Amino acid sequence: MTTLHVLRVFVGPGGSGGNPLGVFLEGQAIEEERRQAVTVELGFSETVFVDDAARGAIRIFLPTREAAFAGHPSVGTAWLLQEVGIPVAVLRPPAGDVPVRYTGT
Repeated sequence: MTTLHVLRVFVGPGGSGGNPLGVFLEGQAIEEERRQAVTVELGFSETVFVDDAARGAIRIFLPTREAAFAGHPSVGTAWLLQEVGIPVAVLRPPAGDVPVRYTGT
């Protein structure tokens, strides 16, 4: 079993609002054929499965399909990786490499 991290990305002043996001840092523990069903079950607009944290390899699923890239899931996943001590220079979704830059650390 892997841990689901629930984030709110792009929160407003005082922590209000934000886009909900589910992230599995040990995404490879969830079989590829189950990822779509897991995403539907969770009910978030996107769920991220991190297949290789050190390399930044991620897959992003919407309730209806896999996405090659999505903005708030990429931002949230990069932040979470830094928070758990695995900052990356690049995320690697199916669409291609996405440079990551951390500020204020």
